Amino acid sequence: MEISKAAITAIHGLVYLANNGSETLMDVRKIADDLAIPYGYLAKILQRVSRSHLIDSVRGPHGGYRLALDPAKISLQNIIESVDGPVVVGRCELAPGSQCRRFDRCKIRRQLDKVKKQAWEAYGEITLDKFSDQFLSV
Repeated sequence: MEISKAAITAIHGLVYLANNGSETLMDVRKIADDLAIPYGYLAKILQRVSRSHLIDSVRGPHGGYRLALDPAKISLQNIIESVDGPVVVGRCELAPGSQCRRFDRCKIRRQLDKVKKQAWEAYGEITLDKFSDQFLSV
């Protein structure tokens, strides 16, 4: 289970939005400047996140982004899946992409799957409100 750079960037962006109030529309350029993230890259990621209805997008000269839900209802798991899609926990990390003959009976993979599952569940319990008043930079 690997979290993409884009998903990490989305987490930073949504923490930023949470810290600026859920009703406040924030300009992507300001977010990008404050977080030192390239504007085009962040804009593309936030567009993707908005399709999952975690954030609202408002067009126009006074537009921007804001959280669509209470920060306590948005988990890191939600954000990661909005960018990376559904996460698969049962993949072999020791031989990714290969056809391992021991896959079904591999004790190592089973133990690693337990750890990955616990980590993924923990991402579901960590919500944006846990980061209130923290400014995270990349």
